[in-house]
Amino acid sequence: MPALKQNLKCNRPSLHGKALKTAQLQWSNPAQIKALKPLFNVVTTGIVNIKQLVALLLAAIGAMVTNNGVVLLRFRMGFARGGLVFLGVVNFICSFKFFG
Repeated sequence: MPALKQNLKCNRPSLHGKALKTAQLQWSNPAQIKALKPLFNVVTTGIVNIKQLVALLLAAIGAMVTNNGVVLLRFRMGFARGGLVFLGVVNFICSFKFFG
């Protein structure tokens, strides 16, 4: 959370006065996920290279997005195996477009 809050602080000028709230979300907690309104939520994560965690993250995102919503996933191939695990799970759960 500290890194996310610092990132928001640095990017505040690009928000043009819009307010953002940050909160920690437990991906495996259905009550927390249900409490979020599927309108416009941004979900960020640090490092995800454990297959089971990727599935939890994607399930949480799927529960929060509207029917015609768009989900942007970004990752960096800093750890090749982790990136391949991530792509494999994403491809298994849903179709995706890759932008290089």
